[in-house]
Amino acid sequence: MSDGSTSLTTDRLFISMRGAPISKNALGSTVEKYARMARVKKHVTCHLWRHSCATHLLKNKANLRHVQEILGHRSLATTERYLSLTITDLKEAHRRCHPREKDVARQS
Repeated sequence: MSDGSTSLTTDRLFISMRGAPISKNALGSTVEKYARMARVKKHVTCHLWRHSCATHLLKNKANLRHVQEILGHRSLATTERYLSLTITDLKEAHRRCHPREKDVARQS
């Protein structure tokens, strides 16, 4: 017995109100529309949004392999090239994770 609703299964993150995957063009138009409404002066694209989200995940200590999976990259090297981290981020990771840095912290 059907209640009239459509039951679609998808692995897409963004779906329409009917449950169907949203096309790249429709998503791009939506991103542009809301960027204009927010008075964002930069040209905003889905790729920029994707890059920013992934960068924020990493900056907030998400696992690189998880980000690789989210982005759908086959190679971890692709994910590493895709994301840019600041030198400050790299220094912080070194300070937090390098064994000799931990030894210095214990001696203080």
